[in-house]
Amino acid sequence: MNVKAIETVEQAWQTYNDTVLPKTASPTQRIETRRAFQGGAWAILNMLIAHADDDEEIALARIKQWHRECIDFRDAVVKGEA
Repeated sequence: MNVKAIETVEQAWQTYNDTVLPKTASPTQRIETRRAFQGGAWAILNMLIAHADDDEEIALARIKQWHRECIDFRDAVVKGEA
């Protein structure tokens, strides 16, 4: 897995903003995209917290499942299906 070390949600947002959003994105598009990004960060944090006491093997399987969901969505976006 090739993932850049990111320490904060703000760093993750800046990376996303710099690499995904077009430079020509309007201020409104940036605001709405950031809100959605933060909502996603909040959702995954709540998912992690809800399962913080899971057995390590179960937790790892759950994280792999979430990762697979993200990869599948990314692939669908690339194909123009999402």
